[in-house]
Amino acid sequence: MTNKPGRMKIGSIGDGLEGIVLVKALAGAGHTAEAIHLQAEAAVERADSLLPQVDIVSMQEVIERCDLIIMAMPAEQTEEAVTGLAQLGYFSPGKIVIHCSPERGYAILASAARAGAIPIAMHPVVDFTGTSLDLLTLQDSVSAVTAPDSVLPIAQGLALEIGTDPIVVAEYQRPAYAEAYSSLNSFPKMIVSQAMNELEAEEVPRVVDLIAPMARSAVERALREGGIGPTPEDFKS
Repeated sequence: MTNKPGRMKIGSIGDGLEGIVLVKALAGAGHTAEAIHLQAEAAVERADSLLPQVDIVSMQEVIERCDLIIMAMPAEQTEEAVTGLAQLGYFSPGKIVIHCSPERGYAILASAARAGAIPIAMHPVVDFTGTSLDLLTLQDSVSAVTAPDSVLPIAQGLALEIGTDPIVVAEYQRPAYAEAYSSLNSFPKMIVSQAMNELEAEEVPRVVDLIAPMARSAVERALREGGIGPTPEDFKS
């Protein structure tokens, strides 16, 4: 049985769509949405809609007030921000620091970990919109979780609490995971866009209705066949 974390004060730092959504999800699981740090006007508007009662404060205050901090920004920015904040002494033993970027593992949180914080890489496999619809989408998704063995149950418990099924991806497996995610996130879009453009150029009606089942069928076939590559028969169909 996976251990679940106790009641905590939750906050996020950064304008990434996942930040306020995960704060909201964890609040729904019984934790307290405490404070967030945002800069972009669009991010502030999303927060006003999804977390209207939560204070928008500085990065330092988020860390001071919260037990769990979600870094909602790209991996490079996360590493830079966490390193700077750690050098200023803001992290302390027991605080949980999570980043959600698929590209990196928990190593980018090393400076916080050296101060005693718990580093977790948790990537919910969700195309976030920054709205309450994401809370429903999370229920049918999974999270790739990466954390030191000693705190892995905490990472798994948090993934469960946001509604996802945790799948453990080891730190050394993160580069392969990142490559797979990047390929799947970009290549299908390119192929679908190309197919749609070709049909639209010929003024074929209801292009989306034609392409959607083709795309779904191709994905389902690839998942059934696993790592098996295409055969000459595939190109005859």
